Amino acid sequence: MADKLGKKNIALIGLVTFALSSFAIANVGSSDSFEFLGLRALQSFGGSACFTAIFALIRMRFEGENLNKAYSYLNGILAFVPVSAPLIGAYIVAHSSWFVLFEIMAVLGALSLVWIFFMLPAEKADTSSSVGTSKASLVQGYLSVLANARFRTYLFFALIAQTLFIYLLTVAPMYLMGSLDMSQVAFGEMFMVIAIVFMVGSFLSPKINQMINIQSLVKLSLVLIVAGGAMMFLMSGIAQWYSLIVPMVIIAFGCTMLLSSSPANALAELKESAGVASGLYTATTFGMGAVISALVANFVDSADLSQVSLVYTLFALLALVVFFFNESMKKA
Repeated sequence: MADKLGKKNIALIGLVTFALSSFAIANVGSSDSFEFLGLRALQSFGGSACFTAIFALIRMRFEGENLNKAYSYLNGILAFVPVSAPLIGAYIVAHSSWFVLFEIMAVLGALSLVWIFFMLPAEKADTSSSVGTSKASLVQGYLSVLANARFRTYLFFALIAQTLFIYLLTVAPMYLMGSLDMSQVAFGEMFMVIAIVFMVGSFLSPKINQMINIQSLVKLSLVLIVAGGAMMFLMSGIAQWYSLIVPMVIIAFGCTMLLSSSPANALAELKESAGVASGLYTATTFGMGAVISALVANFVDSADLSQVSLVYTLFALLALVVFFFNESMKKA
């Protein structure tokens, strides 16, 4: 849709949906659970449209090193927000009602809508195809993107990093608040360390990429994740906050470098189908990443750091095996 309607239009539609659904959630009664879930799904739909538009817009507007920098900065923000949310949310809920969170989201969505509408140049939407042709071309577009070996390779590495990042969002509260009985505010403050690491790592990634090639960057990222997992295993017998946070700083740096460098390389050869490629990229990394993380959390005791460490180590080792045998990485 982004390639047909225009990336700006998709972003505007997503922001309208997000802002209106956020406002509606803020006014849902405490007993209307089904309405709440339905509106949350609608809110997520609006947010996902924005994700696709953002990735596609960046691919269309930047090239080369600037493209890598743009995705790195975007990744820094995307990683910082969910990790810092527990602290910000805890302070808001501690001083006001829960629905204030959604009122804030509605206001931010409305402000973003105005900003995008006036500041982002419009694109010419492609309306040359009929509805039937559009459906066929959409399928062909996805198949064409998936046929690109470079896209598949970096999508895989991004999926590994995103899965491990999402898994962190599951592990941290279960261990820090569940096992160590840490307060929500203290947990948020502790988790903010990881948020800062993700942001700093994202901003440093382009600099590191200038010093070493992409193969070395991917390998370094995966080795850091393995090293962090090994450290977590060795510290798993110590029931203290630093048994999770210290190894996770190393893991987070590896994940953020991988996430920062993957989009530009995955979409490098797909400028003409940036909308389709971006949609597939974000849906896979965020969607499949969340599903895989949930499945892992269902089978692994997330309060046992010895088991958690194996998840990070084994996933990174799998990615290293793919790295050494993948033809696209040898040609990069």
